[in-house]
Amino acid sequence: MSQYLRLEAREWTKEYMRGVDCVLIPTFTADLKSLNKAAIQHDVRKLIEFGFGGALLCADIAFSPDEYIQFAQWAHEAAEGKLRLVHHAAYNTLEQNIEVAQRATPYCDYVLLCYPANFYPQTEQDVYNYTRAFCDKVDMGVMLFPVPLWNFGRLHPAQMSMPLLRRLVDDCPTIVAIKAEGDLPGIGGLLDVYRQFKDVIVSCPLEAEIVPLMAEMDFQYSGTNYSACYGDYFPRMFDAAVKGNQDEAMDMFWKLHPARQAQSAVNQGVLFSGVLNRMMWKFQDWTIGLNGGPLRQPTGRISDNLMGQWRRGIEAVGLGVPPEPNANFYIGRNPE
Repeated sequence: MSQYLRLEAREWTKEYMRGVDCVLIPTFTADLKSLNKAAIQHDVRKLIEFGFGGALLCADIAFSPDEYIQFAQWAHEAAEGKLRLVHHAAYNTLEQNIEVAQRATPYCDYVLLCYPANFYPQTEQDVYNYTRAFCDKVDMGVMLFPVPLWNFGRLHPAQMSMPLLRRLVDDCPTIVAIKAEGDLPGIGGLLDVYRQFKDVIVSCPLEAEIVPLMAEMDFQYSGTNYSACYGDYFPRMFDAAVKGNQDEAMDMFWKLHPARQAQSAVNQGVLFSGVLNRMMWKFQDWTIGLNGGPLRQPTGRISDNLMGQWRRGIEAVGLGVPPEPNANFYIGRNPE
């Protein structure tokens, strides 16, 4: 945490946590034995070109903590202060998440706190204890993330109840934001968090929701989300809405709709499976100019039918379709 002290975290993020944060997925060499520096830095520069304010350094793929830190170092080097980097606390245990976050602190601006697949809390106090322990040990601002992926709905329908969120915000000064998706696919969780929390930043990460809502609600930030596959569309839409140009924002919103429908179709089932298909996301990024390239197993797979469905969606919007065949995605734009 080079830019702010623990007690300054909320002040810093209220000033600098603005715009849209997307997701950056690392790239490996062709033999999958190591990371591909040129490809990673190509993608960082592309996200800056698209107008994103920051990017989540995706951690929930098959690579080691040491490789993750290398990924963060190379992304930080390429960003040159022009792109916020969000640490992804998505490792196997509380202890490992604390250790990796501490190592990533010199390269990242704040943390998206996730919960391990083997974490099965019996009460909301267990969720509090995990979250508090992480916040106490990590010197970065933390974004809480109520979402159905964690299976906390058996404790409260909002995944993390409003009283639990309030205790955490009051007791942990490094909690700077709430990524409010507790009622997906509904927006009740977002609206309840927005209503009750004015002391931290409230994020609605999904462009399909936040841009229409900004006609009536104030948001300064949206993230972290999967939207780089639309090129510069979401940053431009969000910026127009922030400036009060809602007609302009909604005009772009409706033009993007065929690609949004394709996005929903090729990524359907996430809420039920609990697994994000990062390979699909990486293919979508490749079609818009990012590197692409292979991921290690285990990973999701993608069929040519889904690839074609996505291509048709972005072509209908005018985002362009890469002339390369789908096979080139597995090679990437910066093969090594």
